[in-house]
Amino acid sequence: MSIYKKLHSFHSKVATLKKDKTNPHFKNSYVDINNILDEIKPVFDELGIGFFQSMVLINSQQALKTVIFDIEDESSAVESESVLVAKDLNDPQKLGSSVTYFRRYHLVSLLGLSVTDDDGKAGSNPVKENKKASEEQVLELEKLTAHKESFRLEWLQFLNVEKFEELTAKQAQSTIITLKKQIEGTK
Repeated sequence: MSIYKKLHSFHSKVATLKKDKTNPHFKNSYVDINNILDEIKPVFDELGIGFFQSMVLINSQQALKTVIFDIEDESSAVESESVLVAKDLNDPQKLGSSVTYFRRYHLVSLLGLSVTDDDGKAGSNPVKENKKASEEQVLELEKLTAHKESFRLEWLQFLNVEKFEELTAKQAQSTIITLKKQIEGTK
């Protein structure tokens, strides 16, 4: 299974993260890095995904590099680099804060994690039911898998459905994106 298929599967296994910390200076809330790691590590282990985050230099500036990789196929990876920003990166405390900030946001961004406030506001909005895949999404999935019946059947089995109509709109959209990336990668 490719890294893209594994990351697609990852989305169905990971919960929405709750903003559980508050920055006293800016009064904004955020998800603690340890909570992100607690949520993703068991799912990564189950799916055979690994990751590392390290300091690198980009144009002589300190930066953070995050690499998410397939443990079985080390050549397959998704990565991101960001130059660190802080008023004084020579101050270890400010550097540490910047690193932690970028570690969190690299993981949330690369993994497409959902984050919600944990302050009661969420309770005031009714939870929307998972809408079924639209007719357009189903047709797109059929088109993307039409070139080979065994390919279509593998995807249905992977998604644990008998037909694409059983998917939610979110699952269908994520699958469409993954299939397009996979098809582009084989050209």
